[in-house]
Amino acid sequence: MLFANVMQDFGFATLVGTGGAARRSQSGGVYGVPLPQSGLTLWIPRFVLDPPDGAPKGALLNAQAPWNQRAATACPAL
Repeated sequence: MLFANVMQDFGFATLVGTGGAARRSQSGGVYGVPLPQSGLTLWIPRFVLDPPDGAPKGALLNAQAPWNQRAATACPAL
């Protein structure tokens, strides 16, 4: 996700596909805090990485161009 955010935000690449399936921000691992009164565990991210363009909280990664199967079969790299 971090790679896709950088490629899109800095204009290094065009993202293709349907998009809208992954959050633009990501967490760097979580840790649990046991809550003694309830016995439940509260899980908290250690840190959060936001995209370079500062997208709003909860924003999803969207493609910039639709997937074209005909073009994909013409390109051996895909």
